[in-house]
Amino acid sequence: MEIETITKEQVSIKIKVGVQYKINFDNFCENREIRQEKYDAVYLAMYLTDSVTGLLQQFINSYFRSVSRDYTMEQLFSSKNKLSDELMDLLNREIYKYGYLICKTLITDIDPPETVKNR
Repeated sequence: MEIETITKEQVSIKIKVGVQYKINFDNFCENREIRQEKYDAVYLAMYLTDSVTGLLQQFINSYFRSVSRDYTMEQLFSSKNKLSDELMDLLNREIYKYGYLICKTLITDIDPPETVKNR
């Protein structure tokens, strides 16, 4: 997923994020048969939202638009791991109710504009 946002220095950048997720079967351990648990988890994940990727995109956009304004471009580059971990925590809190579990989030690229690259 690609997000366009603005840094503290008012530089427009593109951030590419990879998200690994799965259906959260662990939510359904209430003394039911295993077959029923899996059915419930799949039903919740598939029918509670039209598009999990669209939902993730909205949460990711919101996160980076609020956070990136506090960072310079250099700080963003050096804080990729911290930001990835914070994003994963946020996504797990928000997406849990839709029946999904976020396994990993990675900031794969931070792409500044050409004018900044050529300096």
